Amino acid sequence: MRWLGVLGLVTIVACGGEDHLVSVAEQPGPQQLVIPPMDAGAPMVVEAPVDAGPVAIEPDPGESTTPPIDEVTARDVRAVSTSIRSQAVVVTELQGLEQILTTIPTTDPKHAVLLHRTADEYAELAHVTTTPAVVTSSRKKEVAHLTTLINNFPSFARLDEARYYRGLAYERLGDLKNARSSYYDLIKHHPTSKLIPFAYFAFGELFFADARSDPSKWDLAKQAFMEVLKYPPPANGIFPFALLRVGQVADAHGDSAKAQSNFDRLRRDFPTSAAVKQIPTGR
Repeated sequence: MRWLGVLGLVTIVACGGEDHLVSVAEQPGPQQLVIPPMDAGAPMVVEAPVDAGPVAIEPDPGESTTPPIDEVTARDVRAVSTSIRSQAVVVTELQGLEQILTTIPTTDPKHAVLLHRTADEYAELAHVTTTPAVVTSSRKKEVAHLTTLINNFPSFARLDEARYYRGLAYERLGDLKNARSSYYDLIKHHPTSKLIPFAYFAFGELFFADARSDPSKWDLAKQAFMEVLKYPPPANGIFPFALLRVGQVADAHGDSAKAQSNFDRLRRDFPTSAAVKQIPTGR
């Protein structure tokens, strides 16, 4: 079972009555990759947010229709991540989808398909606007629709996508506890999903961010990014960014030679990747 492998042996240990997934590194040491890194006894339950209310239909005069392609959009392989449609167009389409949802029984498989599509549309709305209130309400509605889909349609064919993008939406909302839980559920329940390396990359990003204030997290970030590199391109689209991060972690550890090796490989093997543009100046 692939989800049980994170740089070697993985064991399930009881912690306060709850199961937590713990990676046992090949060499003993203080750093162990915990997925998800949650408080002892905390239930791994993903909560649906409070309804964010109606989304404004007025287009934002300052909205950008050509968003930059960076590691954030690289982590979202849906077409919505590069959408150039206007806010007004997306909102109008969403209103139609929400209306259709009210006419289809909640047990009908068509309802599941519409929930998935509507969640994607909310993700697109959050992408094409720069209005903070619209971004937040859209992300919350995306999570709410995906949570309903996951809870009510456990046999839905694209449930791995629902779990991954719910985690990404939670992460973008700043709800890291629920983000970790959703990524964990993807790894646990969909070990063959094409999104598995994206989930490991997400854990790496969370550790990477923590490491800026807690250097002990650098090793955890490296382990997560190295797990991403076990899934080769082109199927693994996040591979170049994992190379970038491994190089940056090496820099943080003072290993300039290893960092340069990863940056050179990134330039050589993925010259057109947006990750190349983020290689530190002078490297």
